[in-house]
Amino acid sequence: MSSRARRARPGAQFVVGSFVSLVPQGPVHRVVWRGTQLMPSYSDWPGEIAVYRLDNDYWDCYYEYQLYPAQPWDTQPAGS
Repeated sequence: MSSRARRARPGAQFVVGSFVSLVPQGPVHRVVWRGTQLMPSYSDWPGEIAVYRLDNDYWDCYYEYQLYPAQPWDTQPAGS
């Protein structure tokens, strides 16, 4: 995979492979997919917001504001 594919887009904090948690200092999960969702806007064009899917055995996607970056010592996903 090229470094360009792993680079975060402007407005996207996490890349695929990043470790995150749903609560501060909680269990750590890896980001396995990143996409965008169109959000209503007050201007003519809808805005985009980053959404992420984690390796936590759920098909849920999470908004960026729901995720916290894992601390450097938290590099093992939950259940490992």
